[in-house]
Amino acid sequence: MKARREHVHRRISQSLACFAVDGDCFDAPYHFHPEIEIALIREGSGTRIIGDAMASFQCRDLCLIGENLPHLYCGQQPEGVRARAEVIQFSREEWGGLFDTLPEMRRIAELLDRSGRALRFPDAL
Repeated sequence: MKARREHVHRRISQSLACFAVDGDCFDAPYHFHPEIEIALIREGSGTRIIGDAMASFQCRDLCLIGENLPHLYCGQQPEGVRARAEVIQFSREEWGGLFDTLPEMRRIAELLDRSGRALRFPDAL
């Protein structure tokens, strides 16, 4: 399966993109983008492919997906269950070195460095 490059849409005045997914199923194509992504599953379940790893996901699953890392979430939901997620996408460079220069942000910078293979935080909420 070949990943396609996705263009992340955000306004010129915005340093990150935030959006909600709400539908009958998770059906985004296998894609990648230069932005880091934080995805929180609010409702639903299915299969997640990130890089060369495949795993199931469920409600309250939180993932930090690194730059240019191909990924997809897929899963048809049973009747009465929605496919809902909150997604934040941002470019580390857009923040002007904030993560790398401020001592208070050192731990976040380390997490971002480790996100190249994706980090999962199960039962985040």
